[in-house]
Amino acid sequence: MNNIESIQSGEALVSPRPARNFITITTSSISPPVSTTSIDKSFTSKSAEKSIEDTSTNDYNTSTLTANLNGLSIVNTISSDDDILSSSSDEDFEKIDKEPYEDKYIKLSTICALDFVSTSDPSDISLTSSDAVLSVVQRIANMSFFLCLVSSFLAAVYAFFLCAYAILPWHLIYSITACLWGYCLYAQGNSLSLSNSITGARRISMGVTVIQGVAYLLESVMHDKSNNGPGPLSQTEVFSKNPFLYGGSMLGLPIYIVLEQILIAYQKENFRKQALLQYERENAQNAVHCLIDRFSERKGLYLRTIAKQLRNNTELAMTTLKQLSPPNFLSKPHEQLSACSIPIPTASIKAIHTAMKTVNYMSTHLGTLSLLLFTDNGKIALSRVKRNFDVGEMLQKVGDALAGFASNANVELVLYHVYYGLNHINVVGDEATLRYALFDLLKSILKSACTGACVEIGLKVRNSEDADGTNDDDLLDKDTVINPRDKVICTIEITHNFASSGLTPEQKRKSFLMNSAMQFSARVFKFIGANLTAEQDDDRQLFMVSLELEVGPPLEKPKAPRVNEETRKRFPHLRISGEPSIEDLKKFSRRLRGLRVGLHTKTNSHFARHLTNCLTTWSTDISHVPIGGDDEIGSQKADSRPGSHSASLSSIGSRQPSSSGNSENYEDNMNELANLPPTYVIIDDDVDTLKEQLVKLRNSPFQVGIASVLSARGRHK
Repeated sequence: MNNIESIQSGEALVSPRPARNFITITTSSISPPVSTTSIDKSFTSKSAEKSIEDTSTNDYNTSTLTANLNGLSIVNTISSDDDILSSSSDEDFEKIDKEPYEDKYIKLSTICALDFVSTSDPSDISLTSSDAVLSVVQRIANMSFFLCLVSSFLAAVYAFFLCAYAILPWHLIYSITACLWGYCLYAQGNSLSLSNSITGARRISMGVTVIQGVAYLLESVMHDKSNNGPGPLSQTEVFSKNPFLYGGSMLGLPIYIVLEQILIAYQKENFRKQALLQYERENAQNAVHCLIDRFSERKGLYLRTIAKQLRNNTELAMTTLKQLSPPNFLSKPHEQLSACSIPIPTASIKAIHTAMKTVNYMSTHLGTLSLLLFTDNGKIALSRVKRNFDVGEMLQKVGDALAGFASNANVELVLYHVYYGLNHINVVGDEATLRYALFDLLKSILKSACTGACVEIGLKVRNSEDADGTNDDDLLDKDTVINPRDKVICTIEITHNFASSGLTPEQKRKSFLMNSAMQFSARVFKFIGANLTAEQDDDRQLFMVSLELEVGPPLEKPKAPRVNEETRKRFPHLRISGEPSIEDLKKFSRRLRGLRVGLHTKTNSHFARHLTNCLTTWSTDISHVPIGGDDEIGSQKADSRPGSHSASLSSIGSRQPSSSGNSENYEDNMNELANLPPTYVIIDDDVDTLKEQLVKLRNSPFQVGIASVLSARGRHK
């Protein structure tokens, strides 16, 4: 076997699978005890919490975006103390009003990403006094405005008094300059921005400086040529004696130039920050859009997965009803049959009930399924639900529920116990989740199977101490005692045997169930602590589900149904026997030693092979008769080793007694029985063969009675 693949949780796909496809009819019908299953689990998950905070800065009239995305966190809770170590009998459908995760459900689709983008033009930057740098620049500008105003005003007054109250052009120039500085000081805090105020002040200061410089040069030249004696002081002499008083506007020019350059550099840096902030806003907008798209994709995947699971599980019940109903009975109205009834096998009723319980499990565990679907493989927590259930009966119910679907797909479904014993043992675990995962996996396998294929489901239960380093053949001859509270390894072997012929390469390729088709199933198995592995070769696929469980209390013996008083009075001698227990069935299997069993089955039937091996381990003399062939039943010896998968279908002989003294009597008894019909007749789903055998039994009832007596005598000798 090649291409062995270990399917990690999350590397395998999921979908419900097929069921058993065989019917057995015996003269003595025996069924294993029926035990119901129950599950009540509460699994709470913290959903993804997303908080988006929008803060605005007053300095630049901008906003910043902060997004905190918290990942998924897993929290397992137990709904009540009754969930642990509670009995699985009389299970009802679970009724949960609302899962805890729904309280924290966040609708990301209500987020508008455009709300996080500022509508203001980044080029229109309003500089306010809230910034520290701008505050210092503004204070320096105001102080310089005030000093220039004071110096210009004092220069005008001083020149007026100095020139004997004569109004000269210089007086007007200083007065106008003082008014301009006063306007700059007033407008800077009201109508003009800081940038415009400093630019205007620089121009005023530069104009006053140019005027004073030109006037100073002209008066200096004219004073030297026209006046050589003492006289009144010229403007040049006055300016020379009081430079700070008359040159205040000129001295403020370098201050305004420096402030203007600082402001220009600051504005450039501010534009750069605005561009970076705008880029971050666009990224934040894209991130919000990505989150919304991701949420939509996850929501779509979740809805598709749940819809597929619901369709698969409801399809099980529909196909079962379709197999039990006459043709076109469910698709067309039949008013004339409204007063009629249809007999339905009890196994089919239980199958429909099991399928509906699976749908109920999905409806009450939507949060858990969503968590398993989107949680990373390494973060999947284990289920803490602990319930007592019969693992063998659970697998039997799964097979019954899938039987209708497998029959409709013309796929043979076989259930067997690996050691051909009765692996009905009470264990403690999450039965509902295990049943749901098996449904999903088996339904996927059945959907991929072609017509004529066979799906074998085997159950193997062994002690944990014997699981490592012990060969399966050695365990056959070893009497293993499993006590309550022991640890056992439950292994479910699922073998998908492809159709032997008639498959095209394309059909054979589609028959392989890929790992991508089991991802969800593997996640569900990991949730309950199970391990799913897969092996494949050219003509089959093998899936193994291994799960360690704790042994629960011994199975209770089924009780006989109660009879009401009215029925008891009408039928005083009526006695209703109870269901056989596992011990009763084991005792009956020991009573089959030496009895002749005739098996009517199809050639190359996988069911016949497993049934032959099982009856051989019970030391029965089994003879195989192909359906549609000769009715003569011969007895030939064959390999009777328990667990052998190579037993011949032509005939299987019984085991020889170990005592040499009884060998001759045993051979004599077998010779006497050679010409008699078998004690039990098993027919594999063939009505015509059943009719023939019933007619034969009716025509020769005495021969059957003699065969039973001689068989019993042969066993006791």
